[in-house]
Amino acid sequence: MTYNNINNNFKKAQLKKAQLKKAFSLIELSVVVLIIGILIAGITAGSRLVRNSKLASAAQFTKSSDVNSIPDLVLWLEPTIENSFATTSSNTDTLTYANVAGLQDSAYVKDTLRPDNREYVARWNDITPRAVAGNKKSVYQETGSRRPMYIANAINGLPALQFDGSSQYLYSLNNNTTPSAPPLVAGDDSYTMIAVFSAQPYTTGSPTIFSQAPNNLSASTTASLSIRNASPVLSFDSFATATDSDISIKTSTHYIAIMKLEDSAITSSNNLSFYVNNSSSNKTFSTSTYNIGSDAFFMSVFGNVNGNSYYDYFKGYIGEVLVFDRALKNEELDTIMKYLSKKWGIALK
Repeated sequence: MTYNNINNNFKKAQLKKAQLKKAFSLIELSVVVLIIGILIAGITAGSRLVRNSKLASAAQFTKSSDVNSIPDLVLWLEPTIENSFATTSSNTDTLTYANVAGLQDSAYVKDTLRPDNREYVARWNDITPRAVAGNKKSVYQETGSRRPMYIANAINGLPALQFDGSSQYLYSLNNNTTPSAPPLVAGDDSYTMIAVFSAQPYTTGSPTIFSQAPNNLSASTTASLSIRNASPVLSFDSFATATDSDISIKTSTHYIAIMKLEDSAITSSNNLSFYVNNSSSNKTFSTSTYNIGSDAFFMSVFGNVNGNSYYDYFKGYIGEVLVFDRALKNEELDTIMKYLSKKWGIALK
């Protein structure tokens, strides 16, 4: 064998060795990429499992809560139980009919098992345990551009509805568009209203979390939980009078707010109690003040039903709303506060 042959064989061996080394490096790289992909998929799936587990746990906690046994609950809106919402991707449908016999047709917006993140909500279903089918007090929005958005992780890992502060609201009105009468009856002067919310910074108006108001928006027949001032403060307002009670709050902070009105048949005069995360401010009012209106119940807006005058839109998240048709006892309020605090991770003062 000549020197040239030996040299050529050596070069071929070196080339083959280099090719093998290169191929081995590609295999290693592929394995690394595969491992990274598995890890990412595992983290994503794990996060989804944790989120779904927290959602299921909150739903079960709601179903088994002592709140279910408190009498005179007339409206309960919450976001974790299955079929709590009806959603739609269409902005053109005009029907959000409740699940009431005789009202459904091809345009009926059906319940959604679990909304996708950032889906628009057409109806928030009442889950009051003792309400029979056809007598739910759900809230609706038949116009696509005015529907709030479902946010999967809004308040301490739980979902809530996001309102934009400019046009989005839900309401109940006893007609074909929203065939649920408002939760309270006309002239009601004993009630308790509760909300879990987180407000975002706003520029104008007095954003309303919820209200039940009549056509003429008179001072004696309006109850609303609102935010006012750049400070800001949480307020219980009657429309045509000065704010009667307020508590300082912060934007982008989570709160549990309760307002309770006892009528003069129970106390010497109408007594308003106002709570935020368990701090309270109590005031006394005349018998004629704050008798409730009956025309519509609004969330995220103050409105005139017949005149279609809507304003003071809320900006932020609303997670849960409860309305009772009487002034709750202190031990009942404690039960509700503890339930909401544990569920939503909101510390009480």
